[in-house]
Amino acid sequence: MTLLSQLIETTLAAGRTILDIYDTGFDVETKADNSPLTTADRAAHVLICERLAALAGYPILSEESAEVPTAERRQWGTFWLVDPLDGTKEFVKRNGEFTVNIALIEGDVAVLGLVYAPVLDALYIGGVRPESEPITAEILHGAATDSVRVTEASTQDFSNMNTLADVLTLETAIALPGERVNGGLRVVASKSHCNDETLAYIQAEEERFGPADRVARGSSLKLCMIAESAADVYPRLAPTMEWDTAAAQAVVEGAGGVVRGRLEDAAGDDVWQRMPYNKETLLQKGFIVESRWYLNQIDALA
Repeated sequence: MTLLSQLIETTLAAGRTILDIYDTGFDVETKADNSPLTTADRAAHVLICERLAALAGYPILSEESAEVPTAERRQWGTFWLVDPLDGTKEFVKRNGEFTVNIALIEGDVAVLGLVYAPVLDALYIGGVRPESEPITAEILHGAATDSVRVTEASTQDFSNMNTLADVLTLETAIALPGERVNGGLRVVASKSHCNDETLAYIQAEEERFGPADRVARGSSLKLCMIAESAADVYPRLAPTMEWDTAAAQAVVEGAGGVVRGRLEDAAGDDVWQRMPYNKETLLQKGFIVESRWYLNQIDALA
């Protein structure tokens, strides 16, 4: 089995593990940050970490891992960044809008990401070359089978993908949905964290583009909507953690979009730039995700 196939199978297997628990009377705990934790989070974490540890020998940082000292983590050149069940609140609500997120970080860049939505049975794969050029944007629907496969819509040949270097030279195989031509701006936002600053941002965008179609989604599906041209912009002007976004950021960038994080310059002022990983703090102050269509519109207005 090739490296990429093993990564896909690991992601799908975690999704199957989560689904096995989804319709049961699972336990829900509350973590120190008041976020929920379920049996499914733990089970997916164990499965993913065991399998990734056998693949490439890189360290693993998972939301459900024991805390890693910053000094140790900052020495990692390459590592896996995992959210075994992103959107636990949505899982508890049983609305299907949760994902498995597995990212590979090199330096401060999410170079490869796999996002799987078990209930939707949709797998997203994307990444960037080390020099930041898009390498792939795959959207595989109907991916959860007993053996690793891709759908009939895919023409990608995974048979030669045996090394990490091979994975990072993939070419786009599945055409994304057609680019927007007509219609208003489509904004996707969080179901659980749409604050006043986010609403003000959307209002400002509507002053430029006219009334926007708004949709709320859970988990990293919001970023994946940008990648597959189902939405144009996603503002998240509230705190998140690095494992919430890494895999989906790789998918977005592989599809030609951008993810700009809110960082601080030396003077303590906000600056917006490509969102980095393995920072001193894993907390992210906020970000904005923009599709290829949106970026073209901004260029046209300039």
